[in-house]
Amino acid sequence: MDRLEMETTLRDKVLSGAIGAGKEKTMKKVMLFLVFQMIGFACEPTAFSAVVNRINHSEKDIFTSGMNLAWMDFGNDTGGFDEAKFISALEDISRAGGNTLRWWLHTNGRYSPQFDAEGKVRGLGPDDINNLKRALDLARERGMVLCLCLWSFDMLQPNAGEENHPRNKKLIEEVEYTRAYIDNALIPMVRALKDHPALLAWEIFNEPEGMTIEFGWTPVRTEMKYIRQFINITADAIHREAPEAKVTNGSWNIMASSDVDGFTNYYRDDRLIAAGNGLYPKGTLDFYQVHFFPQHYGDAYSPFHHPASHWNLDKPIVIGEFPARGLYDFGEGYKPGTTLTTEEAYAYAYDNGYAGIWSWSWVGHDINGQFQDAVPGMQYLFKFHHCDLVITDDSLILPLIAVNGREDAVTVSFGKPVTVTVGLGLNGRNGQNADWWLAVITSSNTIYHFNLSSGSMVQGLSPTYQGPLFDLTDVQLVSFSNLPMGKYTFYFVVDLNMDGIVDACSLHFDFVSVSVTD
Repeated sequence: MDRLEMETTLRDKVLSGAIGAGKEKTMKKVMLFLVFQMIGFACEPTAFSAVVNRINHSEKDIFTSGMNLAWMDFGNDTGGFDEAKFISALEDISRAGGNTLRWWLHTNGRYSPQFDAEGKVRGLGPDDINNLKRALDLARERGMVLCLCLWSFDMLQPNAGEENHPRNKKLIEEVEYTRAYIDNALIPMVRALKDHPALLAWEIFNEPEGMTIEFGWTPVRTEMKYIRQFINITADAIHREAPEAKVTNGSWNIMASSDVDGFTNYYRDDRLIAAGNGLYPKGTLDFYQVHFFPQHYGDAYSPFHHPASHWNLDKPIVIGEFPARGLYDFGEGYKPGTTLTTEEAYAYAYDNGYAGIWSWSWVGHDINGQFQDAVPGMQYLFKFHHCDLVITDDSLILPLIAVNGREDAVTVSFGKPVTVTVGLGLNGRNGQNADWWLAVITSSNTIYHFNLSSGSMVQGLSPTYQGPLFDLTDVQLVSFSNLPMGKYTFYFVVDLNMDGIVDACSLHFDFVSVSVTD
């Protein structure tokens, strides 16, 4: 029986199921090691060498692998939210094995937030927060997280509107104007979204150095001292409103984020706090984010030619932008000495102590590449380091198993029927390929699995079915009329990594114990 026939068989059972879909499903929680101890099948997630190599999200240290979505409608992605396009980006990245999307919000301030006649921020657009919630919900359903980038150096670019440059400079440089933004726009967003499980981090700026007199290229410029002041004040506000929130900043090059090799780390904790005159002690970053494009800088400035430890930083480092096409000369002049394919770039970041890597960009609006270019890199990491990428969220996939209609321990007399039913409720991840397991462990620790083709239990452990997830109303799969006396534990397990192996990091399961007595 092929997968299509298996899926059809399961769907037919759903349609003929006797128990209604509205039945509340409760997940029995046990520690995962008990399952593997009883099943006798082990999966060893890659060990984390140090906390600085990962970002802690929902009490799990993860490696963030993904892409930039920059942008759908430049500067207007929240107010003019294109849900269909956003879903397309999430679906692409998720199916390629990625877990993170970096997304730009205000960008240059032309459309968002809203300003009053004095040039102070007075609020958000009417749909901004609802659209952000919707975007996070969509990400969560696909097992992904979002890094929300607030502002970009584009604040002082021509695309912001030259008439808006004075107000944008005040927003950055004058605390009164910064506070208006925080009070009327930033805090309402943070308050509304702070508990959302798909929110990875708030990013204050994309490449703010580009609008400074020290490093920049915009026609109107500010100074690094004001960039640091703005980051300090806004990060402090975020951390006070949401103590568990992560804050980062997207630096255009490592030379502004490290003190090695003659560089200066402008975003070191003490320097950020000093920029706010010590008034905002919570205004620091939770992880660093650096960008690298090989047409601009050589090996000395490359995160792909030095391990993360080289930069002597005490926080995780994410490579937030690099060409999706990889590191080679594709027409703008290649500076580093060593070329890397996209797959090699993703692998290098993982193997050399970085906490994540997000290629540029899904849209593919410039020479650096687009989604298809990045697929090999994300697929590589998912294939070999799946457990480090999984976003844990047990409320999305709810397997249920019952024996004789009961979900708790069951005792039956020998010779009485033992009927096993299963159900699956999905609050997301519909259509994702997975291993489906129906297995039983006997009192002698013998393992059997349900073979869908034969409709019977077979000794050994193999997936019952491999294919896309879909909702199951409780369906009878197998019934025993003369089960020998003893103890049995039946498991219904969904494993989101469809490889025929029980993967500890991506399991969703339920079980029920049965005692057959004289």
